[in-house]
Amino acid sequence: MNNEVHQVSIRAVYASLAAAGLSVVLGAFFGNFFDGAPLGNDNSSHYAEIIYIAELLRLGETDFWFDQTNLGYPLFLAYQPAPSLLMGALTALCKPLINPMLLFKLSVLIVWALIPAAWYWGGRWLGMDRLSALVFGLLVMSVSDFRTFGLGMTSVTATGLYTQSYGTLLLPLAMGGLYRYLFDRDVGLKVPTLLFSATLLTHAYFGLYLALAAGVMVIIRRDGLVDRARRLTPVLLLSGLLTAFWVVPFVLNIEYQGGLPWRGKGENGYPVLELARLAVTGKLFDYGRLPWLSALIAVGAILAWKRRTGTLARFTLILLALTIVLLLGRTTWGSFYSLIPLHTELEVIRYLNGVHFCGLLLAGPAAAFVLRRLSGWIESLPGPTWLSPRRTTFALLAAAFGGYLFSVTTSAARHLRSVDESELHLPQLAAALETDQSSRFLAHKKLGTGSHFYLNLLPSLAKRPQLESFSRGYHDTLSLYYLEYFDFTPAAFRLYNVGAVVARKSALEEVPDFMTQSWTDGEFFVYEGSAARGYFEFVRTPLTLVGGLKELRPVAAILSPSLFNLGVLPRISAQQDPDGDSLIVRPRARADLRQGGRLTAENEPAGRLLRQLLRGYSAEPGRSEVLEQSHAPNEYSALVDSRGAPERLLLKVSFHPFWTAEVDGKRTPIDHVAPNLMVVDVPSGQHRVRLRFRNPNYQKALFIASMLGVVVWCALGAILTWRRRHPV
Repeated sequence: MNNEVHQVSIRAVYASLAAAGLSVVLGAFFGNFFDGAPLGNDNSSHYAEIIYIAELLRLGETDFWFDQTNLGYPLFLAYQPAPSLLMGALTALCKPLINPMLLFKLSVLIVWALIPAAWYWGGRWLGMDRLSALVFGLLVMSVSDFRTFGLGMTSVTATGLYTQSYGTLLLPLAMGGLYRYLFDRDVGLKVPTLLFSATLLTHAYFGLYLALAAGVMVIIRRDGLVDRARRLTPVLLLSGLLTAFWVVPFVLNIEYQGGLPWRGKGENGYPVLELARLAVTGKLFDYGRLPWLSALIAVGAILAWKRRTGTLARFTLILLALTIVLLLGRTTWGSFYSLIPLHTELEVIRYLNGVHFCGLLLAGPAAAFVLRRLSGWIESLPGPTWLSPRRTTFALLAAAFGGYLFSVTTSAARHLRSVDESELHLPQLAAALETDQSSRFLAHKKLGTGSHFYLNLLPSLAKRPQLESFSRGYHDTLSLYYLEYFDFTPAAFRLYNVGAVVARKSALEEVPDFMTQSWTDGEFFVYEGSAARGYFEFVRTPLTLVGGLKELRPVAAILSPSLFNLGVLPRISAQQDPDGDSLIVRPRARADLRQGGRLTAENEPAGRLLRQLLRGYSAEPGRSEVLEQSHAPNEYSALVDSRGAPERLLLKVSFHPFWTAEVDGKRTPIDHVAPNLMVVDVPSGQHRVRLRFRNPNYQKALFIASMLGVVVWCALGAILTWRRRHPV
């Protein structure tokens, strides 16, 4: 009987996985998932990006600048490019046939319906028996953590981690492929390489975690260590080549990646005692319910320790220990944590996914052990002949599986939900806002419009940029730091070209006095003002801020709006201005000041020097004018009348090295000015100025080479396989 429990038939496995997937679909129907815009903070931003990529592809554009939030940022340098690019292409192809919002929600549903099967096969590739792998695959749907940030379905709606779902789908397959390649050696180089590349492109964290796991696989045993390292090397090299079109520009431009202006435990890590408390109370795996999964994982940890001579048990324990060390983050390890490659700006809470993965690796074998003991205990019980141990065991398993399916269905119904866009007043607001495309609009928590629907979905519907969002884009631009200090003054509205605000009736007292109501439906109000002045404006740049792009942000955030009120913005540079003013930013809010080429203050409090600088500048009457201006995807242009020699023209869009500028068709340099904007020199007279964002040519060449490489490699593999099966 015990043996029968373990030898689950393949039909029973497939039926169980299919039932789990269908339970997700059924729950989505019960949750009215298809009736409107999906819940989940990041879902709206991912959808908006996909729609924008689809529009760019339909226009034949191969450059990807997203302008709808956070002053714009490069889509291609996102840390999870594949899902948005693939869905953007699919949306562009399917637009006449299927509603883009429906297609987006179908992608969410299909991925989650496939996750149990992907995890089952990943478990099998990692060496689990059928029953252990089946539990491993099924339990991923049952994870519920305190941050709604891990592998469970709660991350879909509460946080809207759209691309993380793709990473969740691929991680166990890629991990299993590496395991089979390094230990069982029954798969070739192609399987782990392609799966590793796909995982990395889907989500950088999952690719990073996969590399960490691969390292553990190499060092797990002394015997064969060198051979495993030798076998892993071509996987990493080939994966690097296949993903170079994204990895190379991403790494070369990582200093322009952003991050929050404030950091909590999720960004910095959790103290040891707090992490232990979360584990003991079940909040890591069983938030809001009895800690049954946590108990199963505890049993699995004990079993793994007893079986630590086995490869999988040892791998799981070492990987779990390393994951916990990394989850402790900067809170525990301080500045040493940032010395780990790619961890300077990493949100430490990402390692919660690794804890979940390792926990489920422990839970699968633990469930098999419990079932074996349970079936043995049932066999020892007396009872009537009609109630045989086989029937009793089957009845208990059927009841447990039925409860599991009910749990998955109700969880999916609770988490895969949507809201009717008309209930959110989105169509009406979009119609009111899209009439003016010359400026951004502002939705904000102070105005009662801080929901992701107004921050991300509304600008997509209105085709008009919105100022700030904490969803996807804040990782990919330095601008979010500065926008968090937006102070609702006329200077701030002008600096960021904000021409309208969207407010609820309950928050009208927060609307600035200089704004005038232009539309209302009784619940929502749109106010407009003349402070914006467009995307272009002439400024002076007599001051240079010297320091790292992230280190000087606190000073630049305070200084820039006040200076802009005087028609001045500070340049950002790694070099001091030999003739003008330079503020050299030091650690701990200290700075040096050089004026006229000489040092006038050294290691002084930055606040004192800021006040001194502000007293030293005054407003000057504007001489130059912006006569016309326009913008299109990846491009801003203006007709200007410059009355200086030369004058400095500001573009109120996030700076990035991939921008190029032309004056009357001739290339001209771009200067980086605070707060993360751009200026160009314009000679005296009337001129046409154009700035355009372009992905670098080397990136496009690498992309073509990578795609061709995959096609050729797969074709050669297919040919060789056919020849082996059909020898001449």
